[in-house]
Amino acid sequence: SAPMPGVIQDLKVKPGDKVAAGDTVCALEAMKMKNMLRSPRDGTVASVEVSEGQRVPFGAVIIRFA
Repeated sequence: SAPMPGVIQDLKVKPGDKVAAGDTVCALEAMKMKNMLRSPRDGTVASVEVSEGQRVPFGAVIIRFA
């Protein structure tokens, strides 16, 4: 989920991708700073709930894991 409000930049994963804890999944631009969002755990991406350029509020679901 989004740790702060911002704009989604550079999605790195798609549904079906396997990720390890700490892998970068996307970038979130907030207050003119680019924040890299990382996977909180090992798993498989079930769905990506956002698109590049989309503005998201605090707490918005970005990626769901299977």
